Amino acid sequence: MWIADVAGLVTRQTDIDWERVANLSKTVGAERMLHTGLLLSAGLLKAQLPENVHTIVRADVSAARLANQVCQWLPAASYASPSLFQRAFFRLRMRGDWLTAPAYFLRLS
Repeated sequence: MWIADVAGLVTRQTDIDWERVANLSKTVGAERMLHTGLLLSAGLLKAQLPENVHTIVRADVSAARLANQVCQWLPAASYASPSLFQRAFFRLRMRGDWLTAPAYFLRLS
């Protein structure tokens, strides 16, 4: 559902200030989360990203790994969801910075 929401937003809102989005995501430490969401929306639902944004997003190897992990989980969403450990580790990796990731994980908990 969230992937579709991101794809819908990117597709319908053609006046997105991508530089501002990038700066805000960096400020709050959510660059990897942003990149992962954009990779999923572009890869699974063919959302069209501006070329400069797509280039930056594709260059984030860690976000690509996270997107691949989500793609592996999607077919099993209704009957074999990831374990608690897998979800916890995934969330730590979403934050990106191993110094702040535990604090992010605790806030989610």
